[in-house]
Amino acid sequence: MNNKYKLLTMLCALTLGFSMLSFSILESQTVSAAGKYKVTSVSKFKLVKNQKKTVYMYLKPSVASQKAGKLPKNSGVVTTGKKKNGFSQITYAFKFAYVKTADLQSVQANTSNKKYAWDISKNIYYKVPNYSGPDAKSVYTGKFHKTYSTSPSLINFWLYNMGPMPVTTREYDTKNGLYEGLSEEGELVLALKYPIKKNSTWSTYGVKNRIVSTNMTVQTPAGKFKNVVKVNRGGTLLYYAPNKGLIKISSKYGKKYQTDFIIAK
Repeated sequence: MNNKYKLLTMLCALTLGFSMLSFSILESQTVSAAGKYKVTSVSKFKLVKNQKKTVYMYLKPSVASQKAGKLPKNSGVVTTGKKKNGFSQITYAFKFAYVKTADLQSVQANTSNKKYAWDISKNIYYKVPNYSGPDAKSVYTGKFHKTYSTSPSLINFWLYNMGPMPVTTREYDTKNGLYEGLSEEGELVLALKYPIKKNSTWSTYGVKNRIVSTNMTVQTPAGKFKNVVKVNRGGTLLYYAPNKGLIKISSKYGKKYQTDFIIAK
């Protein structure tokens, strides 16, 4: 899968809810809705070191093993804590893969009073205006789950119940920025670079991101959000509200932008 297609797939996952994973019975443990604003712990999230050489994922802890894929710049992986032969085990494609431990580095959590990941202690409720399939709903529900019993590698993920094929994504709010990715991919990529600064740029799968605004006011069915950060990701617009997370996605159809995803309550 090429990098541009991966980016489009991830955006479609957030807006249309399609995935290669099919859940027949959800056996996960859902986080309690009580408590303060919570985000996923970064204890097992590692960043790929910024270096000139290509960093690979391997199916086994050996460079002689089959390569599972490359890890792009500005990406991170979820480790299991297991190490062997100088490799760290990571979650990959609902199973596991391995990356050289020397190519990874620990990262600090975002400790500021502004979080841009979703609150894992609560569900998210959202609308998908452009989806009109036979199973379309007026409001959809997303839930955070710690584990999935039949797939040990599937941990700390959001599940979207949209259509017959649900989708799972992961988020990690770090000191460097917000990282996100599909569960079936080994890597998570930089979705929002910190510190938040207008015109700040970075790359996601080779696609340029730019912070267009840091103080927008955005009206959604859930209410009015202030100081919203607007990101242009290769022509797709993403809106992040402090201590709420992603609240809106708009894509360009012809000459006009249309809302693909919006927080409902």
